[in-house]
Amino acid sequence: MRDELYKSLDDSDDEDETDKCQITGLLLKTIQRLSFAVSPAMLKEFGLEETIKFMANEFSILNGINCFVESEFDETMLTDEEKIDFFRICQEALSNVMYHAAASDVHILLKGSAKEVCISVSDNGRGFDISNNPKHSGLASMKERADSINALLSVKSVLGEGTKITICILRS
Repeated sequence: MRDELYKSLDDSDDEDETDKCQITGLLLKTIQRLSFAVSPAMLKEFGLEETIKFMANEFSILNGINCFVESEFDETMLTDEEKIDFFRICQEALSNVMYHAAASDVHILLKGSAKEVCISVSDNGRGFDISNNPKHSGLASMKERADSINALLSVKSVLGEGTKITICILRS
């Protein structure tokens, strides 16, 4: 009987330890998500490029995934609404990388010319079959945002090679 009691206590400790680990894991994830939820108010204060650089740095620190930002555009080419939607689409793309891609590197490119302004987010993750993607996913949200600013959204993904999401606003 004494052995059963000790075994029961040992099992209880294991369960308590498992609960503590699960709670700790949930708390860490919550903190990560809150930290990663950069406010669009930063856009007004620092601009799109600096806000995305900040978000990319936070993303790298929180997830251990390299995130590189390259910018070749004049952000005065974008309206405030376009900046917010570019930012939100980039944020959603990074969330998809964080939860689904198993990537080691992410590249964000902001590029502009007289004809178009684009942002692309590409990763070297597992990729996915675009045709099997549910309509309620983050991609649907990105599509809605792109449509709201008359932008084109392109999603290219190759299994085992990664994904590239590009949003472009054409200028006349």
